Amino acid sequence: MSQDTLLEDWRREEAYPFTGWDFSHLDGRMIQEEHPWSYLTRAAELMQSSTSVVDLDTGGGERFLSLRLHWPAKVVATEEYPPNHALATARLTPHGAQVISVRLTDDDPMPFADGEFDLVLNRHAAFNPAEVARCLAPAGTFLTQQVHGMWAWDLLAAFDARPQWPDATPAKYAPRLEGAGLEIVQVREWEGKLRFTDVGAIVYYLKAVPWLVPGFSVETHQRYLFALQERLDAGAELAFVARLYLIEARKPAAVGAPHWRRELHSFADRVLRSFAARPDVHGVALGGSLARGREWRHSDVEYVPLCLRRFKHQEGVFDDPDWRRAHRDLCAFLGLNRPDRAHTADLLSRVRLARSELAARQR
Repeated sequence: MSQDTLLEDWRREEAYPFTGWDFSHLDGRMIQEEHPWSYLTRAAELMQSSTSVVDLDTGGGERFLSLRLHWPAKVVATEEYPPNHALATARLTPHGAQVISVRLTDDDPMPFADGEFDLVLNRHAAFNPAEVARCLAPAGTFLTQQVHGMWAWDLLAAFDARPQWPDATPAKYAPRLEGAGLEIVQVREWEGKLRFTDVGAIVYYLKAVPWLVPGFSVETHQRYLFALQERLDAGAELAFVARLYLIEARKPAAVGAPHWRRELHSFADRVLRSFAARPDVHGVALGGSLARGREWRHSDVEYVPLCLRRFKHQEGVFDDPDWRRAHRDLCAFLGLNRPDRAHTADLLSRVRLARSELAARQR
């Protein structure tokens, strides 16, 4: 292929529109090896025990929208870049989310109340650890997946560029989160390969992520692009270092505060999942109840006693020793004295009271 033809192709890639944070134009042309965790799966799990969530720098909202079935009652997303803000607003607000413009840096404040959110999500965006900690409710969780500061350093080197934030690593941010008063739940790092099948895909990528090679354009960086093309023509891969990390941190519970919602969800998951895994009819029934409960409102703690009440009359269930033990443990957890059938209704009223207490504390 002649140089003029290559330049024409590369200019088309340079001009191709990029919206939100959607790289679907590069499907099959930019291939990242799999990392050993799923940020979206973990975010969905954490939403199940949350009543409020904020997604920082949501981009066009495409990934956050993919979690819609797991959204809690209160949903907020931030996005500063005007074109992405418009996209996110169009995508998310019809489903009840609020989208606001917020500048995110390592130091800037956020316009949220103290303890406003049970869950703060952040995928590949800047964050101020002190502000994250302030906005989290007691026992709330911060989950972030970040691009390592040395991401694709060898791709940048091919254009005589260097990483702008080489210290953007867990070694920097985990201590800052701890210094803000959060407890580190997990830190995971990964290194793999980012592959491109053609130089045009690199052109599109560098235009979409302009801070990697500042000032990049086909006209000003022709010689680097042709060098990569020669590398490809010689049979070498266009493969570069990919590095990510994930941090999950939790705000300690307030001293003496009964965090009913989070603890009850955790207890419910243990009890109902153990039954859902059973092959007998009771396990299948309880598994179905759990699924239906999450379908109508997974963030509502009432689904546990509702399940208990729904199945207490099913023949043989209450006589099952595992079921009786689970019922007794839940009664003990909620402070009930007599774990028998007659007190199942009290479970529901006790949880409703706990929810009222929680709502009063949040006002």
